[in-house]
Amino acid sequence: MAMKKDEISTKEQPSKFSIINFLFPISAAISVRSASAAYADFFAERVEFNSVVYSFQQLKDGIALLEDGVDPFVTKNMHFLPLTLHFFRHLLNTFPSLILPLFIFLDVATALMISQAAGTVWRRVKGDKEAQRIETLVFNLYAFNPITIVSTGILSMTV
Repeated sequence: MAMKKDEISTKEQPSKFSIINFLFPISAAISVRSASAAYADFFAERVEFNSVVYSFQQLKDGIALLEDGVDPFVTKNMHFLPLTLHFFRHLLNTFPSLILPLFIFLDVATALMISQAAGTVWRRVKGDKEAQRIETLVFNLYAFNPITIVSTGILSMTV
């Protein structure tokens, strides 16, 4: 088959998801989230990033009520699921230093899952041609979104 002069031939194999392709962006996302935790006091006061109803401080207040023997759900301002309350109670009492790494891990894992889902949808709708680029784009859009970075740094429970 003869090619015309102005045609470009690429014999790309459709690339599948590889964690190797995401090592640098994952490392950068983890670093940025860790650095944002240093400014948590400043960002926690901003209404753009934190909600009074779902703040981490509200969760800690509910845990304190629970430990004092008071039912935190009697108050009108406790909006966390009991499972969430007991999970974080256990985590705060046993491994309080693991809370920030847990939030960072869950946020970066969410970015990876969203990018995988976007790649799967793209493959079904458009084919394999640019699925890897779409996965990378979606990962970068979520992982380097300032709101998700700061929300992780201040331990925001807002979804």
